[in-house]
Amino acid sequence: MCTKTNSDLIAEVTEGVQAVVSPKAAAAFLDCHERTVTRMCEQGKLKAVKVMSMWRINRRALLDFAGVEG
Repeated sequence: MCTKTNSDLIAEVTEGVQAVVSPKAAAAFLDCHERTVTRMCEQGKLKAVKVMSMWRINRRALLDFAGVEG
């Protein structure tokens, strides 16, 4: 099983080309718990979509939320 490190997950957000990221990557980037990110998605604080039972966060919106130019 391949586990990504926090730095890999953060790179997925900052250097990634994907339009959406996982809650786990968003949590590593924001330095918070994955459940916190899920709650932010549920409350509409982060632009995200729920695909089946998994949240996918808009990468650009996440960077804007964190105040990072990208």
